[in-house]
Amino acid sequence: MKHKQWLIAVVILVGVVIGGYFYERHTTMYPSTSDAYVHASVVTIAPQISGRISLLPVKDHRHVEKGQLLIQIDPAPFRIALDRAEANLEMAQQQSRAAEAAVAAAHAAVAERRANLKDAADNAKRMLALYRKHTISRAEVDDAVARRDSARAALIQSKADLQKAIQQQAAAGAMASVKVAQAALEQARLDLSYTRIVAPASGVLGTINVRVGDVVNQAQALFPLVEDKSFWVEANFKETDLVRIRPGQLATIRVDMAPGNTFHGTVDSVSPASGTAFSLLPPENATGNWVKVRQRFAVKISFAGQDPDSPLRIGASAEVTVDTTGLGE
Repeated sequence: MKHKQWLIAVVILVGVVIGGYFYERHTTMYPSTSDAYVHASVVTIAPQISGRISLLPVKDHRHVEKGQLLIQIDPAPFRIALDRAEANLEMAQQQSRAAEAAVAAAHAAVAERRANLKDAADNAKRMLALYRKHTISRAEVDDAVARRDSARAALIQSKADLQKAIQQQAAAGAMASVKVAQAALEQARLDLSYTRIVAPASGVLGTINVRVGDVVNQAQALFPLVEDKSFWVEANFKETDLVRIRPGQLATIRVDMAPGNTFHGTVDSVSPASGTAFSLLPPENATGNWVKVRQRFAVKISFAGQDPDSPLRIGASAEVTVDTTGLGE
C-alpha cells in the first residue's frame, strides 16, 4: 500500500514538473498581457475660418462618409469678400494696363520723333548742298536747319517723357498691385470654400459641442472623428517578454467588449522606451530604499481585419497573445 502511494506521489510530482515545464515553455513562446487597450486614428474637426454656423446636418456618434457635409458656416460675408477682391483685381489690372499703355505711347512717340529727326537732318543736308550750288537762298537753308534742330529737341523731350512714364509705372507698382490683388482673390475663394466643412475620412463622430447659430473661431476644436479601419491595440508587455517579440509576428486579440470574438493582428512596432520614461515625473531610483519594479513597454498591434458585427471603441480593454515562433521582420 505504501509502495502504491509512493508511486502515485512520484507520478503526480513528475506530472507537475512536466506541466510546469510546458507552461513555462508556452508562456515564453506565446507571451500575453491583459494590460492592453484599443486605439484608433482620431481627427479633430476644426474650422479654418471664423464665422456663424448656419447648418449642422450631423448628430452625435453617427457614422459619416468621406466628403459628407458636417458643418456649413454662413457664406454670405465670404461671398461679399470675394466680390470685393474681384473688383480690386479689376481695378489693379486697369491701372496696370493704363500704365503699360502710357509707356507704350511714349515708346511710339520716341520712334516717331527719331524718324522725324532723320528726315529733317537729311533735308537740311540736301538744302545745304543746294545752297552751295547757289540754287536756293540762305533763308531756305536756315529754315531747314531750324526744323532739324526742332526735331532733335522734340526727340530729346520724347525720351524724357518715356523715362517719366517708366518711372511712374514703377512708382505706382502696377504689376505688384495686380499680384497682390490676385493673391487676395485666391484667399477670398479659399475662405469661401472653407465655409463647408466636410468629413476628411469615413468614420464615427464623437460628441458635438456646437449648435446652429454658434459663432466658431478659426482652429477651434469642435468634435472628434474616429476613422474607420484605423484601429490598433497598444499592449504593454513586461520587459522580459520583449526578448522574442519582433515586428511582423502574428498576434491574437480578445477584446472585453466583444466577448467570444477573436481578432487577429500583427506586431507593428515596439516602443523604444517604457511608459514611465515618457511620464511628466520620471521615477527617481537614486534612493536608499529602491525596489526593483519590472517595467512594461508598449507594443503596437495592427489589426489584420475587423468584425463588422463587433464594432470596436477607443479605450476598450483587450488581452493580447503574440506568437513568437514566427521569424518576424
